[in-house]
Amino acid sequence: MLYIDIHTHKIKCAQNPSLSVLNVFPADISSVSKSKFVTLGIHPWYISEAEANLKTLSEYVFLPNVIAVGETGLDKLRPDFEKQIDVFRAHIRIAQQVHKPLIIHCVRAYQDVTELLLSEKFELPVIFHWFSGSPQLAKQLTDKGWFLSFGQSLFDLESKTVRAFKAVPLEFIFFETDDSDYEISEIYEQAAFLRNCTAENLSDSISKNFQLFFQR
Repeated sequence: MLYIDIHTHKIKCAQNPSLSVLNVFPADISSVSKSKFVTLGIHPWYISEAEANLKTLSEYVFLPNVIAVGETGLDKLRPDFEKQIDVFRAHIRIAQQVHKPLIIHCVRAYQDVTELLLSEKFELPVIFHWFSGSPQLAKQLTDKGWFLSFGQSLFDLESKTVRAFKAVPLEFIFFETDDSDYEISEIYEQAAFLRNCTAENLSDSISKNFQLFFQR
């Protein structure tokens, strides 16, 4: 059984049969070589050096182990929202140029993100990482063919995220540890408990999603 951690900020030793996708910021470009699977992008919290970091992103995004662009996106709890939009739009266009998917960070800006993706005619795969929205929002996103990644919030049994997770079809789901202290195996076990299935069943579904999403 394979555990796929679609988004982590931590370089990890292999535990169980696992596959981790390391998120790297352009300012820490040396970390690109530390993982077989990497995503590269400017987080909307760290856009102060956007011009230089976009240049770095454009130079390194062609590397074969950089399998997606991001995390990138919009966060309405942070300042410089208009600049965030400009930086996110640049990521969308870079992803289109290199024909790679997007990993999206989104806080209270789902409508804005949706409008940008549609206006830029982005037709490659998309993952909204660390999804924590309602079942209604989850349906709106998956109806567009976009994927959702779930993590630590699955342990909050009273949350709207858990209700959303139970309703989302498995073909639109990934799991992640992000920067939490959970192991990816623990995320899978909790998800299996919530869906009343086995971790093995989830592993099979997520492995198929990974192959489809990255065409690997």
